[in-house]
Amino acid sequence: MANPGPAIAGIPNTELYVSSGPQQRVVWPNAVSTVTFAAVNGDVLLNYFPCNYPVTATRMDALYNVIAASAANTSSAVVAFSAFAGVYSSYLSTNTAGSTTAASLLSSGSTQTTYSYASNSQGLSVLLTAGLRPVSVPININMQPGEYYVAFMLSTATSNAGTATTALGFSMSNECGLGLSATNYVDNFTAVTASTQGLNNFQGVYTTTTGALPVTLANTQVCQTGVSGGIAGNYAFVLRNY
Repeated sequence: MANPGPAIAGIPNTELYVSSGPQQRVVWPNAVSTVTFAAVNGDVLLNYFPCNYPVTATRMDALYNVIAASAANTSSAVVAFSAFAGVYSSYLSTNTAGSTTAASLLSSGSTQTTYSYASNSQGLSVLLTAGLRPVSVPININMQPGEYYVAFMLSTATSNAGTATTALGFSMSNECGLGLSATNYVDNFTAVTASTQGLNNFQGVYTTTTGALPVTLANTQVCQTGVSGGIAGNYAFVLRNY
């Protein structure tokens, strides 16, 4: 900091540092794109998160662009989903057989929720208008500065619950962060590229659909680029206490 000059009115030259403790709300990334993508039910999405300041959170929100379809009859519909969120930390294990890079689940949470809405703009009619909505999962987070991978998984189902049989459409698409290339990456100019290599080692999509977050996963189990990796787990999320 530049010298602020001489003291005025008896106040010495000082630099003030104000700390409010751990961050209570984090939006990552802090600018989302207009791009969305529909993850497959059971896909575990992992997004790289460089934590530069202590963070505490009791819930995690994954941001989805949501819209429900209506019909000119008495149909009503139900959407139910199970959502899972977790935080991973990577590590390197070395023994006589060689080295293994993996990630371990530090904290996780889950929730099951059901919403009903009706046609002709009745019931929970707010879902009939496209909008960015959070899918919230309770989770206990106390992060110290470091590198983490924040995971999210969603499984949805819809059903008709009215007197008519017309199916009502419902879509939930992940809101993306800033764009990442889907082209395979390699960290050595002369090496062979692979879909399991990425700028951020574990950011991407877990290669197996599952009903729960894996406790540990190897970097070879995460598709980080290429077609099957899609946008490489680049989804927007919020960590918060309020």
